[in-house]
Amino acid sequence: IDGYGTGAISAEDLDGLPVDYIKLHRAVTTSLGRMPADERRQLETMVTTMSRRNVPVIGLGVESDEQADWLREAGVTRAQGFLYAGAVTVDRLLTMFDTGVSLGEHDATD
Repeated sequence: IDGYGTGAISAEDLDGLPVDYIKLHRAVTTSLGRMPADERRQLETMVTTMSRRNVPVIGLGVESDEQADWLREAGVTRAQGFLYAGAVTVDRLLTMFDTGVSLGEHDATD
């Protein structure tokens, strides 16, 4: 499920669905620090439930250490965003895999 947190699907809707992973919408990532307590508890409950089902929850759009910390505090163990690596072309990505170079060692211009 891509874009979770936009209101299209609720945590209750996830019960019984064959889900491989959940990607939290970038808006969730950026609002965690100011999210109302009840919304945060709902998110944490969903993350815990998915963890028990071995369904990874991925935070999208992580651009700061603070956002990464908020996700970890909410129980999210996977994330992607410019904090970790800039955008790269497919050719550059394949070269990086072939040479064993870490994505974190290059920015979007490499």
